[in-house]
Amino acid sequence: MRVSQHAFHFGDLLISLGQQGGYADHGVFKLALLADGYEVGSPQQVVAQVESQLFDGDLEEITRYGNREMKFRVEVSAADGEALAQGEKALMAQLARPNTLRWLPPVPPVEATVFDVITSWMEVDSDGGADLDELRCIRVYEITARCMPFGRSETETITPALPPTGGPSPVVTVVNDCTSTSGWTATLNGAPTPVTLATSGTAVVAKAAGGVGADFTMTWTSGSAIPLAGTPWIALDCSPAMPFGRFGQSPTISINGGAPISPSVANGSKIYFLVAASSFTSIRISTSVISERGYAPALGVADIFRQDITPAIGTGRQLMRVLEVGGSAPTQGSLALEHSTAPLRQTVVYTNAEDGRGYQPPLRPFRASGGEVTPDATTVSGARSAMVTGTPEVYEAPMANLQAGEHAVLARVRATGTAGPRTFTRITTPRSGGESLDLQSHWTRPSISTAWQWVAMADALVTVDPAVAPNGVFRVSIESNLVDIDECLLLNMTTGSLVRVDAGASTRLWIDSPTVSDPRPRIRVGTAADGSDARHIAMDQVAEFSILGFEVGTMNVFTACEALNAACSLRHFERWHTHAAAS
Repeated sequence: MRVSQHAFHFGDLLISLGQQGGYADHGVFKLALLADGYEVGSPQQVVAQVESQLFDGDLEEITRYGNREMKFRVEVSAADGEALAQGEKALMAQLARPNTLRWLPPVPPVEATVFDVITSWMEVDSDGGADLDELRCIRVYEITARCMPFGRSETETITPALPPTGGPSPVVTVVNDCTSTSGWTATLNGAPTPVTLATSGTAVVAKAAGGVGADFTMTWTSGSAIPLAGTPWIALDCSPAMPFGRFGQSPTISINGGAPISPSVANGSKIYFLVAASSFTSIRISTSVISERGYAPALGVADIFRQDITPAIGTGRQLMRVLEVGGSAPTQGSLALEHSTAPLRQTVVYTNAEDGRGYQPPLRPFRASGGEVTPDATTVSGARSAMVTGTPEVYEAPMANLQAGEHAVLARVRATGTAGPRTFTRITTPRSGGESLDLQSHWTRPSISTAWQWVAMADALVTVDPAVAPNGVFRVSIESNLVDIDECLLLNMTTGSLVRVDAGASTRLWIDSPTVSDPRPRIRVGTAADGSDARHIAMDQVAEFSILGFEVGTMNVFTACEALNAACSLRHFERWHTHAAAS
């Protein structure tokens, strides 16, 4: 029996199309997907035994997933044997190479699922009726495809890294609550267009008459100057004002007719911009809006406000953000860290799954004692401490915030005086009730320059087990001499992944996961937003590297570099066990 409602592609070859009664008409021959023998397969879990003290039975965990095997039977029909051979040739052209299977199920609403094929092969299906099939000019082939474990959505998703919830509360001043169109003007694709109020009366809207995309500017001019002293952050509650809409490009703002300013961070529909002006009388918002389901493109602004603090840890050179990863299965992708103008230089990127503990790698917020502290806006933490013999830098992080596992300790340091080797002594211990419970001591002697650099505080990892002192702290003590220390990081390498590179003068960094077509991970750097000048980073610029994987749900992303408020995003395919949903 033919599958009459599905659409099924093998690479660029259409196998079945419901609108044609299940056939795919290729002129001299037709193809059809047969229901009998269709096997979608399943990811093959790789299970490892976990060491335990159970008397009977074993603890087990799934460490990864292996390939799935899909099988399907294709009917080739034609008017003569020569045309049948052409159908076989078309099928053979798709085999034995990386490829894709695209399946569009018949149940509405429908989204195509794509399976990445690693390799495939074909056999003649000669089980009964083959002679009769030949008389009818029909041949049947069974194709086996070895695929990546999970299906994926058809189009890539770009997910921005956003500030997590929590932290100090900013002082927010509403500049315009957008309940009136007074002072507003707009353009649509460069031509003036009316501005109206949304039905709710709480947003100002510019709308196109139709189409799938439109470029908008919306300008608000105030009757008097609005001061920004002490509140350098301008935030917009801004979004496409129609169902199934998205931004074609991130909104920018221009203050008093000046140059466009790109967003620093975004949280839902709220987009934050760092502004150097001391006041403003006009703000112009520029962006493009894309319609996904035929609704007329529209742009809405619900609020303009200013606030005092940056949504960052320290100076904004180090940021703890979250990625909301969709789908139903783990995915990989290309993680980008970008700034429009400022070099990234020495860069740390760390990811791990959010578990609700509030874990963050920076330890300076938990500094207990140490050398003289000097506020410094050029550092990542906002301050530096002078390290001298006999006065260690001591940090005490609450155990309740930490995750069990093996941890790396990194410090951002520079030599004072003459550059050269420096000895760092690292002592770590859980503490409860003022007592140390399990002291671990290591040392390292790297060569340190007078420029800021990230240095591993000994190669050995540190074991952290919150169960040892659930109400206590984990102490990290670092001692050296003639060194300034900016920040210290405690990074869980059991649950997370770390990349540490020297990006040099490049303003953009891309960390690419391996794919079927390119099975090697890549680190690229460049300056062009579209990646046109991207180049592979030199191996001597990579200090640490582990492949970044992203679990479904909330993933933490910590970044540290020399650029202020560098944007971070993940370009990826949402992955699904077998059936994709709308992205």
